[in-house]
Amino acid sequence: METQQLPIIDMSLPEEEVAKALRHAAETVGFFYLKNHGIEEEEFDRLFDAFKRFFASDMENKMGIHTSKTGGVRGYIGKYEQGNYGIDSTDLRAQEVKDHELSLERKHSTDSVNSNTNVPKGDDGLPMDLKELFTMGTELTDTYQYYKPTLFAKNVFPQQPADFKQVVCGYYERVWGVARRVFALFALSMGLPREFFEDKITKPMNSMNCIHYPPYAGRDPKQLGIGAHTDYECFTLLAQDGVLGLEIFTEAGVWRGVPPIRGAFVVNIGDMMARWTNGRFRSTVHRARNPNAMDRYSCAYFCCCDYDVMLKPLIDADHPRFTEVMAGDHLLQRIERANVYTGEDKQ
Repeated sequence: METQQLPIIDMSLPEEEVAKALRHAAETVGFFYLKNHGIEEEEFDRLFDAFKRFFASDMENKMGIHTSKTGGVRGYIGKYEQGNYGIDSTDLRAQEVKDHELSLERKHSTDSVNSNTNVPKGDDGLPMDLKELFTMGTELTDTYQYYKPTLFAKNVFPQQPADFKQVVCGYYERVWGVARRVFALFALSMGLPREFFEDKITKPMNSMNCIHYPPYAGRDPKQLGIGAHTDYECFTLLAQDGVLGLEIFTEAGVWRGVPPIRGAFVVNIGDMMARWTNGRFRSTVHRARNPNAMDRYSCAYFCCCDYDVMLKPLIDADHPRFTEVMAGDHLLQRIERANVYTGEDKQ
């Protein structure tokens, strides 16, 4: 597969220079690498080692924290339990991608050799994701005015590995520190005070997915690890192992791989940031393809704002391109569409 050259942004440079580079990357590609962010390579190694051991454990250990039992989108999510991704109005190109995927569905729907006939499909007619993951996020109690179990349920952790909770929670806190610095850089990139977002991320709807993509040697071109989508939140900080799998949909209308760079995050703009910037920052369509003969692992930290923050343009506000919406309502709708099990099922 051909790969896409992404901008590399160095956080050790002066803030003004970093903010300018970030704005250029956000407006042109919607994806970039972030290096010198303060998290050492050894910490990534510990994280990947911990969740590789979790995914290698028996199903009893994993199913003990399955999301159908945890009261929210927390814990273990198995194969073919996510997919059916909706399209946010911030990215018209997502519809172009969906049309392409559905044309493959029609082309191969009668081909018993190439089609995964036993794989569950979403309302969009495409196979659900071939992946398993552990997910966690912000914990809040039901006394919070906007409490939703899907977004704020208590985190749960497996019995094995014994050090899993310590390693994963330590990483989660460290990445949030990086994310707060990136929020400040986004503010500066828009000509706003660096602290502009601080009062909007006091109870953020953050979440983190540790993902295992098993190898897939089948012949169905529609089967993916994660189907084509845009991220729902403000931005994502993605850590990858050394295996290629992430792909972005380019301006040329083709898919290109995003190779991992050791120690660097891949950052992409989400729907909320696209809405705040009135579409100037690009929430780019992407997907993940399973390797043919090896396992792939990644960890996505979804950086978000508070539930009650209104998503309205901060740029060219007199000419809004999108309907104003509360951030939590937007996120909840997207998550419920994409997940087989959510906490709202139990209310």
